[in-house]
Amino acid sequence: MSDLYRYLPTSYGDCRSVLYPYYVYTQAQFLGEVRVKADGDTEDCLINGIAALPGGRMVVTDINNLAIKLVDTRRNKVTCRLPLSSVPFDVVAMETNKVAASLGGEKKLEIFTVTDTLSRNSTINVNGDMTFDKVCFDGDKFILVSPNDRVMMMVDMSGIVLSTVSLDTFNSPCFIAMGRDRSVLYIADDEAHTVTIMTLSGQIISVYKNDKLKYPCGVTVGLDDRVYVCSQYTHTVHQLTATGQLVRIILDKQQGLAPFPIVIAYDDEQDSLHISSGSVKPEDCDFVRSFKLQ
Repeated sequence: MSDLYRYLPTSYGDCRSVLYPYYVYTQAQFLGEVRVKADGDTEDCLINGIAALPGGRMVVTDINNLAIKLVDTRRNKVTCRLPLSSVPFDVVAMETNKVAASLGGEKKLEIFTVTDTLSRNSTINVNGDMTFDKVCFDGDKFILVSPNDRVMMMVDMSGIVLSTVSLDTFNSPCFIAMGRDRSVLYIADDEAHTVTIMTLSGQIISVYKNDKLKYPCGVTVGLDDRVYVCSQYTHTVHQLTATGQLVRIILDKQQGLAPFPIVIAYDDEQDSLHISSGSVKPEDCDFVRSFKLQ
């Protein structure tokens, strides 16, 4: 897609938008993979959070090694690794040079500045009693998901819970993504095998369910407003409309997708998808694979 028509990325806290021709991706081509195993890691990786930033930078969180890492996708290497005090459940881009990692077991968000390295910026302690896992950011506040309590929390930059939304219709809300216009959320439920589209106030718009969607995990939204969902147990990525209808299964193992895809992140700059694997095999779980959307 020409830079002339590029949509200015809302995922980095920039609310501006530019008109661009309606464009729909119809296929994804394997670009390559980057090894995310780093010096200091003692276990095979389990990458459960990915944030794509400009300049070929990718920040990942690794559950098994309790670490956050900066990856240079252009040089195919980890350039920085920082240990964390507890399990990092997710990471989200706040700006082009800032990310937040979810250390929900400790009820806190760790903020990191991203240049050619990672540096600790600040800690946001979230008030209340609920732990949380997944996180997204709308430019002003965080949206946190507590799978155990089946609750979604809106949290400001000082850690105050502004409001909560019940997710009691879910079995296991496990992954979350925000729409490009920041008015809707996409929540994967790996026990119900569904993706639910809902407003920030909790109004359900639609629910996507498909026989080929088994244990859905990572969710992301592309420039074309298409939604991309990892289906762990069918080893596929589903492409949906913004309102939750299946467009196509856009990736499978025949196209280079690793088994048990678990996290997916859209890269605005490269028009690509970065995908990690929940496989127990090091040749899969120690790598993030990238696919160009066309």
